[in-house]
Formats: sequence, structure tokens, C-alpha cells
Amino acid sequence: MDAAGLKALTPLLLLALCAVGTMLLAGFRRNGRLAFYSYQGGLLLALLSLTWALPERSLEVTPLLRMDAFFGYFAVLFILSAMAIGLMAAGHFRRGGGRARVEESYVLLAICLLGALVLAGAQHFAALFIGLELMSVASFVLVAYPCGGRPVEDGVQGNSLEAGLKYLLLSSAASAFLLFGIGCIYLDTGSLAFAPLPPATTLSLPGLALLLIGVAFKLALVPFHFWSPDIYEGAPTPVAALVATLSKTALFAAVLRYVWYGALLELPGLATAVAVLAALSMLIGNLLALRQRHIKRLLAYSSIAHLGYLLVVLLAVGHAGLAIDAAAVYVLAYSVTTLGAFALVGCVCEAGAEADYRLEVFGGLLWRAPCLGASLILVLLSLAGIPLTLGFIGKFYIFAAGVEAGLWWLLGVLVVGSAIGLYYYLRIVLIMLGPAPEAGGIGGRRWLVYGLALLLVLLGVYPLPVLSWLPVL
Repeated sequence: MDAAGLKALTPLLLLALCAVGTMLLAGFRRNGRLAFYSYQGGLLLALLSLTWALPERSLEVTPLLRMDAFFGYFAVLFILSAMAIGLMAAGHFRRGGGRARVEESYVLLAICLLGALVLAGAQHFAALFIGLELMSVASFVLVAYPCGGRPVEDGVQGNSLEAGLKYLLLSSAASAFLLFGIGCIYLDTGSLAFAPLPPATTLSLPGLALLLIGVAFKLALVPFHFWSPDIYEGAPTPVAALVATLSKTALFAAVLRYVWYGALLELPGLATAVAVLAALSMLIGNLLALRQRHIKRLLAYSSIAHLGYLLVVLLAVGHAGLAIDAAAVYVLAYSVTTLGAFALVGCVCEAGAEADYRLEVFGGLLWRAPCLGASLILVLLSLAGIPLTLGFIGKFYIFAAGVEAGLWWLLGVLVVGSAIGLYYYLRIVLIMLGPAPEAGGIGGRRWLVYGLALLLVLLGVYPLPVLSWLPVL
């Protein structure tokens, strides 16, 4: 590897050093605050290093990784998301009490982020699998992570252990399908690089089908979504935010690059299968969210629907010039909005001695905490894709890419799904305008919520800074 390649890998090397350094600090001195500063400092250095480490032109650092504008855009988004999740985690563990050993959680978060960056730069199935497993192994440990020193017999901790076990089983099944699919493609082509398949394929089509099933498990697409709401419900709130944003958007970035390089949607049957998954996820995800009275489960089904919207962009790749731009804008909008939603959950639902995630907890929020209530309204409107929010810009780009690609029936499903979603988002607004619960406090890092809500509005009104920096593959 030459000096240019080593320079381009600097952000990944700094993240690896961050994980190792935080682990060594925890070995010498148990201090959650020190581990938090080590984690945030390492991420900040990795973020700053992107300004000079990224090459001016696309650079193949190794046969596994490519550093380009696509990697740079998603690397910035993933690092900022991980920093926000770290802030949420610090507040969450502080509310849980001082007995928890939280230092390892920051090590695991850094490993998750390292896997996400590997996925963003992957141009080879080996890199895709390594990045995915880095994220998955750290994630299901975090899902079951003991919070606040609660005993295992406690119901909350028991739920997190159950959620961690379910996530482990789901990840194992997804990895098995992925490996079988990759093996079939390798037997047929003799290569693991992202590239178009040869015209005469015998094992590649079954391999792609297995690969699609594995990705659908990882993204919790319908009908592979069954345990996803249980994982969101049982996981600590910052970890649920991690699962909803970083783990899904990183895999989507890798799949987007593979679809672009491999021209896969020209293969018979594959585009139809992806379209069916998209339609089912948009409709069933929103319909099941209508029945939820638990805010985390509602956000779980909402994320299933949003991943269905993103599949519309995937189908437009190769047929619409706006497809990559639409994917980049919507991933940004989805990440910022979902992080804001989970930060609000941490402030409102976990303020008391025992966490209460029922929708009724938001009763009277607009009168009890007007700024926090207004922030929640902005987040919900962005999730619904209402104008003057970043969510509207993302949905507009998806619709434009779908029109350019001629995906008319899927756009109809998208409109129906968005209308259903608007109903249950506005239902939360009506609850906020109602009477307050008897015991309801407000806590957490409000300034993080305010910052994310302000970002949603600023980029919704003036999106030019993002639009001028969209990646090109």
C-alpha cells in the first residue's frame, strides 16, 4: 500500500485506535466520563481527518475498499450520528445510576461505527461481510447491555436480554443467507468484487436471491421483520437509535454501491422481488404502526416503512440520474429525524424512576414543556414528509427519482403509505394537546433534541448546503 492509500485510510485507523484506546483506559481506570470523552474525541479526530484524508479522485485503496465522494458523504453522516448516539448514551446511563459499568459500551459503539465506515467504502463481498459482522456483533451485545446496574431479575433488564438474544438469532440467520448467496456468486463468477454478472449465469441468480433475503433480514423488511419491534422495545433507547439508523443506513449504502456497480436490476425477476418487498414494507409497516400504543414499537414499524421508501430509490438506480442523490438526501433526513425521535423518547419516557413508553406519557407535553413539544411536532412532521422539513426534501427526491424511472405503481403505494403514516403521527400530536399524565417528568439532554429539530427545519427550508455536496458514484 502506498502513502496515498494509507492517508485515505486515516479515518478508519483513527476509529480503530479510538476503540482500542478507550478499552485500555477502562482497563486502567473505571470512569464512565473519561471513556465518554475518549470516545467523542476519537470520533471528532476521525471526522476532522476526512477533510484532508479523502482523495480528490476515486481511489482504490485495496481490492476491498474504495475511497471516493460517496464514502466521504456517508462517513460524515455516520460519524455525526454516532456522536449523537454517544451523547444519548451518556445521558441514559447517568439516569440509570452510577453502578453500571458503561465504559465497554463506548468501545462497542466505536466498533459499530468502524464497521459502518467499512460498509460505506466496500467494493468487495469480503469487505461487506467484515463490516457487517463488526456492526452486528457489537450491536447485539449493546442491545442486551446492562443499564444502570439493574439486576437481571428486573423486567427491563430481562427484556433487554431477550431482545439481545432475538437480535443474535436474526443476525445469525441473515449472515447464513448472505454467506450462501456470496458463495453461489463466487462459484459462478470466480470473483468476490462488485461487478456485473456474466450473461450465462447458473448459480448467480439463486445466489442473489439468498443475498436479498439476508439483506431483508438485516434491514427488517416485510416479511422478515417479526422480531424487529421486540428488539426496539427491549433495547436501551440509545441502542435502539443505533439499530434504527446506523446499522440500517450503512448496509443500505453498501447495497446501493453493489447495485450500481453490478447493474443488478436488469436481471430478470430481481427488480420484481425488490418491488414486492418495497410495497409490503411501506404498507404493512405503516398499517401495523397504527395499532401501537408503545412509542418504541411504533418507531420500529415506522422505520420498516421508511426502509421501504428507500427501496424505491434502489429500483431507480440505473434508470434515473437522481437515484443516488435521492438516496443520499433521504438517508440524511431519515437519520436526523429518527435520532431526534429517540432523543425525545429519552427525555420524556425515561424521566421518572421507571421508564414508561406508552403514548399516553406524551399527554400535555406541549403545555408542560413547550419547546420540547414543538420539537416533537417538527420531528413527527418530518417523519410524515410535510413541507418545510428535511423529511419533505427527502421524500420529494424519492418521488422525483421514481417518476424519472417510471415506477408509477410503487409511487402510488408510497403515497398511500405516507397518508397512513400521517394519521398515526398526528395522533401523537393530539395526545400532546390533551391532559398530562399524573406522574410525568421531563429529563435528558434537551439541547440535543433542540439541535436536531432545528437542523430538520433549517435543511428543510434551505437544503442547498446538502444538495451541493451530494455524492457521485
